[in-house]
Amino acid sequence: MDGRTRRESRMTPADSDLGYLANHAPRATVSLAGHATTAPPTSRSVDALNVYGKQINGRFHHAHLGVYTHNAHGMDLIDSDHDIAYGLDPHDDGPGMTGRAAVVALTASALLLLAACGGNAGDAFAPPIVLPGAAEATPARAPDGIPLQQAAPDFFGASLTPRERGSFGLADRAHVLPSDDPRFARILRVRFPAGSASQKSSHEDGTPEGGAQVYLLFADGPGDAVRFSYHVRFPADFAFVKGGKLPGLFGGSKTGGGKIPDGSDGMSTRYMWRAAGIGEVYAYLPTSHDHGTSLGRGAWTFPTGRWTHIEQEVRLNTPGSPDGSITVRLDGRQVLHQDALTFRTTPDLHIDGVFFSTFFGGDDATWATPADQHIDFAAFRVTPLPPS
Repeated sequence: MDGRTRRESRMTPADSDLGYLANHAPRATVSLAGHATTAPPTSRSVDALNVYGKQINGRFHHAHLGVYTHNAHGMDLIDSDHDIAYGLDPHDDGPGMTGRAAVVALTASALLLLAACGGNAGDAFAPPIVLPGAAEATPARAPDGIPLQQAAPDFFGASLTPRERGSFGLADRAHVLPSDDPRFARILRVRFPAGSASQKSSHEDGTPEGGAQVYLLFADGPGDAVRFSYHVRFPADFAFVKGGKLPGLFGGSKTGGGKIPDGSDGMSTRYMWRAAGIGEVYAYLPTSHDHGTSLGRGAWTFPTGRWTHIEQEVRLNTPGSPDGSITVRLDGRQVLHQDALTFRTTPDLHIDGVFFSTFFGGDDATWATPADQHIDFAAFRVTPLPPS
């Protein structure tokens, strides 16, 4: 879209989804632009033209530039987000760049998308226009963000590819939100409705469904040694109850749910929180029995009311030798190192990706959360490591 005019125009998309309007190459075409093009040479174009615009409640993605302004005046940018290289690109002769736009640019909490140039600050805007086809294209926008079902590829980044099989809770209980911390552009909030526990408890005991899960495959292929980290935040009043799951790594198909791998068909290294926030690695190994194996229970405690950086470094064993290991660091401090582990019996089993899995449980209603609760996640990072 190119908001060009000789004397006056309005460009006011609302509740719209615009994407793939250009590639990511430098100097690619912008998503939305406002230009004043016919100003007399002796006066500023912003004083000569009436080009208005605003953008409300939209999503703009897979382009190179977001807001490109020239002679900006009377901009109104409300409740939108994007995943574009340049969020706000104020260009020449822009005396009308509003404080609202400046705050958005500085905080990057919601990089908003429209340019409107010229006109008088007091002029009224036209009624919102819904672009053709926008109703079908716009992701469902709940009051608490964009569902992870739509936002997963953008949130987790190009190095992780969501797999459809084995997922739950992505449409209604996991949402990507603007960040309240300048370190993160966006955060992921996962909700646990009161009375919810595991999927098994929901199916067998009739408890509400809670939490979310998705397998994220490494885009560059599997590995045998991987460092995986993210930030997690439990609210200050979080009720840990008996325990629950947090994301880790996985390989193969037998990764949880009481299905014990045999050394050739699966492994996983999720975390668990236990009562009072006690932490552990909850690993599915060929040496496990009935359920996952607790590694390092009590070696650390998850804080509440603040962000915590947690990192695990997993090295698979040489088939036939118990020389695998896992190391955990909390806020940069090593809290667990366990070696002499057997993850596999065949060289064909590797670490395939991230097992994003979080819920209360446990496999019955005694693990259920007593109230509506949530956990926040941010800044997932994966680093392949060289062999030992």
